[in-house]
Amino acid sequence: MLKFYFIYSMFTFFSNFTNAIMPQLFEQIHLSSYIYGLSFALMSLFTFLTSLIFYKLLSKYPIQYLMGGSLLFYTLGQYFLKISTGVVFLMISRILTGIGIGGMMVTSLTYLLNHSTNSSSSLSIYAIIQALVSSIGFFVGSIFGQYSLNINFNIQLVGCLLCAFLSVMMLKNTCLKKETNSMRFYQKRSKLFYVLILSIFFTSLGYFMHDQWLNYYFKNALYFTPFSIGYYRLAIGVVSLFMNVMLIFYLMKIERLLLYVEMLCALFLFLCCLFQSLVLFLIMTLLYNMLTVIFLPLQQRLMTQVTSTHQSNASIFNATRSIGMCVGPLIAGIVYPIASNLPLMIALFSFLLASMLLFYFFKNHNSQ
Repeated sequence: MLKFYFIYSMFTFFSNFTNAIMPQLFEQIHLSSYIYGLSFALMSLFTFLTSLIFYKLLSKYPIQYLMGGSLLFYTLGQYFLKISTGVVFLMISRILTGIGIGGMMVTSLTYLLNHSTNSSSSLSIYAIIQALVSSIGFFVGSIFGQYSLNINFNIQLVGCLLCAFLSVMMLKNTCLKKETNSMRFYQKRSKLFYVLILSIFFTSLGYFMHDQWLNYYFKNALYFTPFSIGYYRLAIGVVSLFMNVMLIFYLMKIERLLLYVEMLCALFLFLCCLFQSLVLFLIMTLLYNMLTVIFLPLQQRLMTQVTSTHQSNASIFNATRSIGMCVGPLIAGIVYPIASNLPLMIALFSFLLASMLLFYFFKNHNSQ
């Protein structure tokens, strides 16, 4: 598993390398925030579609080859982003990148669940890598981005190509058994399964809408530089490490923990709407992000209780999150010019809906 964690950490680091310079890139090619949201939504749409396709491919081809192919798609997409001078190349890049991310999400999670001896701890380590290493990648990328966007992209492209090579050469040769009676399998899903799926969707919708809104708000209202945002993302990575360590050793046994996390996220977003002080706003946003980093292991643990196999588990979970990833930034990009705090309020409402659905899920799940 150490080889997998190393490769996934490398991908997480390099995939976040250019996030800090995206506002500069869009300014450089004279594109608006609406196009930014639209391009992110297009990428997320293909992430969703790829998640569904990989559900079938995992039973036909070894995971490490599918992971390597996904990384190649991602690298090619980022190359098109690097050479983009207008909307056409930008959209091509987002499609290719979305395919790469969708494939990587499904293959990495499926590989993890199939080779781990303790899924709860493994999922927490997986979440730590996502939060902490992505923050470090964002921060380091913001430093290089101050000097040259071209250097930033070149480092990312080389790093992702190396990840593709290592995934094929270093990971175990893993072929999953083909699922039988797939239509009957879908028909057997209970009502609680769909309640959980809706909760995951609204959580994803609120999270990615807030994340997109925060990018706009930092840049347009608070005039943060990419370097300043990098420091903030690094702080999020540090608190995420603390939260996931707490989750592994102390919090995982708490019943309905995910429900409490969702409700607290809604509370912190509500307080963000109230506070006018920049310091209090940043504190509330940091506390909110501290809780969001433990969504993945908690939601995935619940998914294992209502799905029969790891590949369907990973595929359905990532497809559901991808829909929220698609719709959230698109709505944020559309409504932000209308009222700057409107995306924040919609995100708050999404978390409240997710909390209500989770309450229904736990109430009925425990009674069965």
